[in-house]
Amino acid sequence: MFVFKAPGVCPRCKAKAEPVGRETVAVHVKDLSRLKEGDYHFCKTPECEVVYFSLDHEFLHDELIREIGIKSYSSDEACICYCFSYAKGAITPDSFEERNEKVKTAGCNCALRNPSGKCCTQDFKALTEAKFGTA
Repeated sequence: MFVFKAPGVCPRCKAKAEPVGRETVAVHVKDLSRLKEGDYHFCKTPECEVVYFSLDHEFLHDELIREIGIKSYSSDEACICYCFSYAKGAITPDSFEERNEKVKTAGCNCALRNPSGKCCTQDFKALTEAKFGTA
């Protein structure tokens, strides 16, 4: 059977995914020997078990060092802010503003620390709004 794979399209859920640096993938995978050359993408679909993929390779959630907080199957211990170690279950109504102040004073390195390779602000805000009705 022929399986069509397109760059930037998750091989499991078929959602369009964002490119992510190979260095970011290397920070999060358990087995660096499985990291191949090429372009990787991050699947942000909450229900999809694929986290990183290239045209010929996938990393599933259980192949990573830690849980990915934006994935729906992740626990309350999963991180939502990787620069300041905010876990999903420990977020309070004030956590979003506290995190923003930390970013202003200390900066962040989301491009490397966050599994998506992007800033966590939108994900953090969405989780806070879902949990408390406001961010």
